[in-house]
Amino acid sequence: MKFLPFFLIGILFGLGAILLIYFTNDQSQLLQETVLINQPTNQFSISYPPSLSLTGKVASMSGEIMWEGRTATQAALITGPVDLEQGTMLQTGDNGQVSAEFANAVSISMLANSQVSFTQTLPNDFVVQQTSGQITYTKLAQIPVSVRVLHLLIDQAQGQVTVIVDPDHGLITVDVLTGQVLVAFNDTNLVSHTLQITAPKRLIFNDQNRSTRLLGLR
Repeated sequence: MKFLPFFLIGILFGLGAILLIYFTNDQSQLLQETVLINQPTNQFSISYPPSLSLTGKVASMSGEIMWEGRTATQAALITGPVDLEQGTMLQTGDNGQVSAEFANAVSISMLANSQVSFTQTLPNDFVVQQTSGQITYTKLAQIPVSVRVLHLLIDQAQGQVTVIVDPDHGLITVDVLTGQVLVAFNDTNLVSHTLQITAPKRLIFNDQNRSTRLLGLR
């Protein structure tokens, strides 16, 4: 019987340890849930571009110019400058010309019957998609600038590049006026190819058979 008090003390000590562990774990889980609830979430909005994305400005324009906003279903004629946000599109008519600039990134000069979509305008990754016409891209900083044209990807390292697209015949002309570009494409067998071009050079890319021809610029 003299061991009974020690036995009861051992039981009470064990129950206390179990309760301590239970309440400690419960408080830790509650703290984790509170942190998760209070953490900010990145919400996608079709109406507004990402907060870090760059916004371009129209510097000059003449003739017929059309613009399509992020939530628009088709392009509309504009008579004055508009903001060029990620997800918007700019198009020139038969007599249209427009120049635009994304500060510390790239300036764009479009001739008649040209179209470009601003796919991504983030400070660390600037991507546009050109579907027609003649557009000159001039890099203004070290931000990576990429131009997608049909099945050709043009990464502009530096300098000035003019891209001419003939969608009816599937021909793309890339004039590297200054600086350097890296072009990439998959051939008809889905084999990847890259080609580095230093100015002054002209690349002619046949989108139908995925062939390239490199010429000098006079």
